[in-house]
Amino acid sequence: MMVLRSWPCALVILLLLGCAATSPRGVTTDAGAASTRRTAESDREADEAAYLHVAKAHFHAQAGEWADAIAELRQAIDRDPRAPSLWIQLAKWLARQGANRDAVAAVQRALALDPSAPGAHLTLAELYHVQKNDSEAEATLEQAIRLNPQEPEPYETLARYLAESKDYARARATLERLLKAQPQHARGHYLLGRLAVEREAWDDAIRLLGRAVELDPDQDAAWAALAYVYEQQKKDDDALRVYRRAIEANPDNAALRDRLGELLIRLGKFPDAGEEYAALAEQLPNDPRVWMKLGAVQYEQKAYDQAIQAFRRVLAIEPTNLRARFYLSSVFLDAGREGEALEELQQILRADPQSVDARLQLGFLHSRAKRYDEAIRVLTEAVNLDPKRPEILLYLGTAYYRANQYERAVRAYEEGLALDDTHKELHFQLGVVYEKQGKFDAAIGQFQRVINLDPKNAEAYNCAGTM
Repeated sequence: MMVLRSWPCALVILLLLGCAATSPRGVTTDAGAASTRRTAESDREADEAAYLHVAKAHFHAQAGEWADAIAELRQAIDRDPRAPSLWIQLAKWLARQGANRDAVAAVQRALALDPSAPGAHLTLAELYHVQKNDSEAEATLEQAIRLNPQEPEPYETLARYLAESKDYARARATLERLLKAQPQHARGHYLLGRLAVEREAWDDAIRLLGRAVELDPDQDAAWAALAYVYEQQKKDDDALRVYRRAIEANPDNAALRDRLGELLIRLGKFPDAGEEYAALAEQLPNDPRVWMKLGAVQYEQKAYDQAIQAFRRVLAIEPTNLRARFYLSSVFLDAGREGEALEELQQILRADPQSVDARLQLGFLHSRAKRYDEAIRVLTEAVNLDPKRPEILLYLGTAYYRANQYERAVRAYEEGLALDDTHKELHFQLGVVYEKQGKFDAAIGQFQRVINLDPKNAEAYNCAGTM
């Protein structure tokens, strides 16, 4: 319906263009000139009729009415069959509708009219590629390169097809041909750098990606790839330098700032990470992932009030985000606000009655508040829901221990160790219970097991040495 309302405006524009085109340039009585003028006017009328159909076709395409768009475009071609651009457009729309054979025929017609028609070879190559006719696609792109060896896109497209088929050597050779023709082509250096990353030729990757960003500082993908290479080589300072230089060049690139923040978190540089995510939150105020990361960083720094605000912001954007609610309960718990932590955990369990993590947290909260019966009940439910998680049995055993139910604590710890005999905390806590029961040899055996697993565990050395 919008299309019909738009027609008067389109018609006025086309009529104005037609009037300008048909304005008399002069007066002559020469019969031949008159004949030529009549022919020119006839051609002009055909062109005007053709491009009226083109305008209609684009209106239909904008509305997603592809069958009508194609029909109008065919009418335009009937009136102006010598225009390669119309055949190329028809090919693209036919391909969109899955009519690949007809699309190939249309673009071949364009090439018959103009063998160097812009975009025709690329369109035809893509059609062959979709049909998995890679030899024809490659031949078509090579022809485009021969016709215009300074045009980068055919090289890049051919290299992409070769890389997709894992023919990295030929893909690399194609891009090297591009750089020979266009030595300052930044994207060519970037794509060659990516191929170097694929074969883990790190020095080549650094050289090529470095040259790419030198030629085009706005090429964000090259900056990100260069930083990734440094991260793979454990050159974290270089990776940080590259990310910061990239953000300096492109301060609005949220993805680069996010990757810098993640690297800072991995390195334990939480204040710096907090600065990056605070800036990112200003840039993307409605992105819950950003607020989640900001809240996590603030939580690590024990900036509890700020972390609470961040997680509440997530819940304002996504009220059903139970992960944010769980983290919020953790912040409340560590901040000593147990009532609010309990409320958040209960909300999680109302939304997801099978939540094991919420029960684990709730059991810890009850145990810390010395409500041992409640803790044991909730943690037993968690074990029943997920009997293969040793840490749940660790929490349950600790609740039994604090309730002075030592034998049950031993059984819980032993069940956990049956699942994971390398769990240091389970061995340590079992040693503590044995010591409490006066089973000193058994206790020393558990502490020694911790030391074997973690030779730097000072607490285990201390406990074993005091007996």
